[in-house]
Amino acid sequence: MNAGISHYDMRFFGFMNGFRGLAQDRAMKLESDMLSGILNDGGEGCNMAVHGEEIVEVQLEEVASVKKLVAENHLTVRSARLMGTCFGD
Repeated sequence: MNAGISHYDMRFFGFMNGFRGLAQDRAMKLESDMLSGILNDGGEGCNMAVHGEEIVEVQLEEVASVKKLVAENHLTVRSARLMGTCFGD
């Protein structure tokens, strides 16, 4: 990401609250200093989360071990379908 910003003038965004943030357009511009040290700490290929204005690493076990059910008519599901997301049904 740092190379994309400094060498290619790219811009990167993260979404607060995971998919809900995507559906609700809760984007946050990511700056180089927000991610400093993550790769040095072994953060390559990991899950990331935005907590306030800080980006933190989240272990997959922490996310995958919790079952989260959402109603078929939930706003997040309806928004995802409108954007073309397929849920296999």
